[in-house]
Amino acid sequence: MTTSTPHGSRMAGDGRRETNAATVLRTVLDHGPVARGAVARLSGLSPAAVSRQATDLTRLGLLRELPELAGGGGVGRPQIPVDLHVGVTGGPVVGGVHLGVPGSTFALVDLRGRVLARHTHAHEGIAPDALPGELARELRGFLDEHTRGRPLLGVGAAIGGWVDPAEGVVVRHDALGWRRRPLAAELARGLGGRTVRLDNHARSIAQSEILFGRPAARRSLVHLFVGNVVDAAVGLAGVVHQGPGAAAGDVAHLPVPDSTAPCPCGRSGCLEATASNTALGRTAVRR
Repeated sequence: MTTSTPHGSRMAGDGRRETNAATVLRTVLDHGPVARGAVARLSGLSPAAVSRQATDLTRLGLLRELPELAGGGGVGRPQIPVDLHVGVTGGPVVGGVHLGVPGSTFALVDLRGRVLARHTHAHEGIAPDALPGELARELRGFLDEHTRGRPLLGVGAAIGGWVDPAEGVVVRHDALGWRRRPLAAELARGLGGRTVRLDNHARSIAQSEILFGRPAARRSLVHLFVGNVVDAAVGLAGVVHQGPGAAAGDVAHLPVPDSTAPCPCGRSGCLEATASNTALGRTAVRR
């Protein structure tokens, strides 16, 4: 879990401090509401480190203190639990957009990944080159309507094809005809400079499972997406594998034995050309 702040500032300190902050957030996500002493026991951090991080994260609006735990009236410090700052009327939020081929989906989520608002936007009549600008305008209106004054930490964008998240670039998307499209920068510009993180949609789903899904998913998972595009993602030890050039999971052009389906890449028998929704629909019509 990242530690971006509602106002775009960063917590002072070195990488270890940021790692400790992420550990506290992860522990509270898994076990909250939870007292600071319990966070220390569960995370392996010292009580002093947890106290410092909880104070900083509360100041930044990512955590909040709740009423004292029942039965906490004994000797010693009060057991005041902390939790992620979520709720119907308060707490930071994150915007999301999944850019598909026939349409896109917008969402607004809280720090526990709960969907607060959702909207679908059809791409009918929109040329691929015009999509980023159109989506940014629609998404900006969606966020303005639904954030209702809550701090917006940023926007996550997911799309099929080969994506380089470090550069924020769609390296290749055959269905849209894109090559090295700087989608993150285009969306950020249309959103008034908001932070936009871009990744392949299969890797984004895998990351969501690691963050919000069952604990077993953090040990290892494989996700295969079959739609208008075909992609995959692999997660090991809580980390989604990117691979050289961020090409991990790019399975669209793996050869399928005995398939002669033509592919836009110029070859035939590629997995996406054989097994995508479009390809299966064509096969069904022929039969």
